[in-house]
Amino acid sequence: MNQPVRLAQLSRTEVADLADEAVLVLPIGATEQHGPHLPLGTDFLIVSELVEQALTAASTTRPVVLAPTIPYGHSEHHVSAGGAGSMRPQTLHLLLTDLISSFVRTGFRRIMIINGHGGNDTAIRTVVAQAGCDHPGVFAALSYWHEAGTTPEGEIITEHKPGHAGQFEASLLMALRPDVLPADRDIATGEPPAPMISGEDIGGGATVVRSGDWVTSGGWTDDPAGASPELGAPYRDHLVQRLASAITGFCEISAPRPPGTAH
Repeated sequence: MNQPVRLAQLSRTEVADLADEAVLVLPIGATEQHGPHLPLGTDFLIVSELVEQALTAASTTRPVVLAPTIPYGHSEHHVSAGGAGSMRPQTLHLLLTDLISSFVRTGFRRIMIINGHGGNDTAIRTVVAQAGCDHPGVFAALSYWHEAGTTPEGEIITEHKPGHAGQFEASLLMALRPDVLPADRDIATGEPPAPMISGEDIGGGATVVRSGDWVTSGGWTDDPAGASPELGAPYRDHLVQRLASAITGFCEISAPRPPGTAH
């Protein structure tokens, strides 16, 4: 088992010694409404804990440095549905671009963004695509839930992947952070008062967005009733292993060096 090396706890001398060979992992989430029953920090709390456990489980051949989680993202669609601390997409893009640029200039050549909020997914991918054009190095971005719907054997374990403020997120948070969401808390709210059309699968990989959906739906996608740590445990274990595998694989990728530097 590995213990995460925390960027915030390193001295500049320690960073200088590690950066060239290390992988820097940058988690990002959001602070936004999660219905009347889950905490606003659900997204960043979940992704932070998943990444911590994944780094402990990963078998890496090089140091992995954990940057502090960014607790805000693009959540404008939740502001009118109950509240959020949000950035516009262009602000988020600039924030991540500037962070990657400064980390590269600090000496890191391998940077991986791990995301916990749907509103950030497009930005993290365009940012790393541009980073590969702007800087020598290797860059990756992923959102944790893309493997959330099935077990390693392919068995479907949740209908909502991950949904918003429903049974999946509630169960996962209970399993990861029982201090934040205890199992005995009453979170049953029933099904949303109106269906969510945004995100509807109409074919062709289309992105569908209908204004006002988050307000009319009440701010959640499915009833969290029945959520439990026991239901969340297999989600947690599966996601930790999938993230650990992704981190391990990323560590194996060679990273270009700046022109003129020694190998």
